[in-house]
Amino acid sequence: MSREQLMTSALRYLDREGSMSASDICFFAGADPWLYARLCNKEPCSAAELDAALPHVLNQLDAVIAKLTKGRAALAQAVPA
Repeated sequence: MSREQLMTSALRYLDREGSMSASDICFFAGADPWLYARLCNKEPCSAAELDAALPHVLNQLDAVIAKLTKGRAALAQAVPA
């Protein structure tokens, strides 16, 4: 899933539910420990709190996508066609 698709899913969820729990945010951020520590003590998370965390969330999504891409490439090299 691309970063844009993931963020679209997260925003649709927020629109539908009106708020996100910290565990939901951590799911969309790739279970980021910093985000979990920052937000898990405030359930549910308001849209304003999510907006404040969004720059960090996007950086974490980039890191998760990079790890997945690197892992997929390594797996493709390790498994003969």
